[in-house]
Amino acid sequence: MPDSDATSRIQPPAGGTVEQPLAPIRRPHGLIPYAEAAALSFLGLLALGAALLVVVKLQYTRLGSGADPVEMLTSVIILSLAVLRIPVHIGELTITVLPLGALAGFALIVSWACRSTLRDPSIERVTLVGLLFGMVAGLAALAFRHRFEPDPIFAGAPSAFFLGALWVALFAAWSVASRSGGSTGLLRRARDRLRAGTWLWEAVRAATIMLGGTILLATGAGLIWVIVTLLRGGGPQELDLGGLVAATVYVAAFAPNLVVAAAALSLGAPLEVGAGLTVRGRVRGTVQELSIASGEGFAPTLLMVAIPIAACATAGYWLSRNAAAPARPLKVLAAASGLFACALTVLSWLGEARLGAQLAADRGFGVVAPDAPSVFVMGMIWAITGGLLGWTLGRRGA
Repeated sequence: MPDSDATSRIQPPAGGTVEQPLAPIRRPHGLIPYAEAAALSFLGLLALGAALLVVVKLQYTRLGSGADPVEMLTSVIILSLAVLRIPVHIGELTITVLPLGALAGFALIVSWACRSTLRDPSIERVTLVGLLFGMVAGLAALAFRHRFEPDPIFAGAPSAFFLGALWVALFAAWSVASRSGGSTGLLRRARDRLRAGTWLWEAVRAATIMLGGTILLATGAGLIWVIVTLLRGGGPQELDLGGLVAATVYVAAFAPNLVVAAAALSLGAPLEVGAGLTVRGRVRGTVQELSIASGEGFAPTLLMVAIPIAACATAGYWLSRNAAAPARPLKVLAAASGLFACALTVLSWLGEARLGAQLAADRGFGVVAPDAPSVFVMGMIWAITGGLLGWTLGRRGA
């Protein structure tokens, strides 16, 4: 006999109508979620570029006057792609800059896009988001160009594809790896493996203390320099509301670059600052190499040198009190120094800004660029020296 409950469910009541069951919700499959994540990431990048363009417009009110909507959209796309260190060509000039603060904001956008569209993806498949984003960025760079004569303005399409795919793939993988549970516990598994080799885990933690301390102290030194400059009457004499908003956004976008430059200076690495561009065989402008040796007076030099000594000595002192294998300090400090120097070198290379870099080889117009090889060498020297100093003081105190 048929089930009475089932019969009562399918037969309508007297004078009533049959209620059709709701169709099950089908989740998108295949490439659709990854395409959605890539599209949201690109729209977020455009929003970031539009905000930067509005800030520039607040500072220079006559900029873009009379432009039509297509030209405004083209400017937004070019500026947005420039945030990812994609070179922007203005005639024969080339602008290359990576605002680390804006890049961090874009990383949050990509993370939000992946969390909103992807459901428990694997690290291997999430790279599809980067590939699809790179295709969209490359096509946008090809389609949206200011075809001014004789100096057109456009973003490099090959760089838009490769750099866009690289950045988004890295940020998407980080977003997936930071989730808990299942196949996404990559960071937790890596941490457990490092802990299995005690000395390597201690080296990672010591390098983190070195890097964090250097960044923190370099930020403090930069703030002191800004305060002293303002007290001496430096900075802009007149600052309206638009200029104040623009300055605030510029600081948020480029503050990490300035902190990395200050950290590189504190290590003794030279910093290129100035203008130098080769045009038709002639060099226009000058590039000045700054270092702690060129500081005015003894106090600035002493303040800058104290940054790596304090940070690395703190890491060495921590190791002397917390190391599980105190008989191998040189091995741990050597690994920590290498990690510290490599991290600062990568940040120094990413944080440089050049205008005209392709024309002037290793020089450029409007250059702010730490010397990355010098950062690595000096970082290793300061890390080992300061680490041994801190280790010695910690062992004697014990």
